[in-house]
Amino acid sequence: WALWLMDEMRRLGLWPDTMTFNAAMAACDRGYEWQWALHLFDEIKMNFRDPDAYSYCIAMKALERGKDWQQAFAMLGEMQLASFSPDAAACGHIAKACGSAGRWEESVAVGVA
Repeated sequence: WALWLMDEMRRLGLWPDTMTFNAAMAACDRGYEWQWALHLFDEIKMNFRDPDAYSYCIAMKALERGKDWQQAFAMLGEMQLASFSPDAAACGHIAKACGSAGRWEESVAVGVA
């Protein structure tokens, strides 16, 4: 439904803001459609919207589900470059992505980053 709603908004000439993207990303993640959540995160930037801290956190959760620990660390750096401080949830998603991929050493490093 979330993706349909986003398409319908565009069809009507309405351009979603960051909050709308975040809601759609969260819905995709809750539905275990983590790839779509990441696609929407990329789309935020392609549409000249600035992701907020919540956008990054949802994307990191999607990367956790996808067990993509390397991209999760890259996103942590991107988040910090955007002047957002990762919260405990974001760090937890990165640590879980590392753990799921059997990269426990990197998981421990999240607490230090």
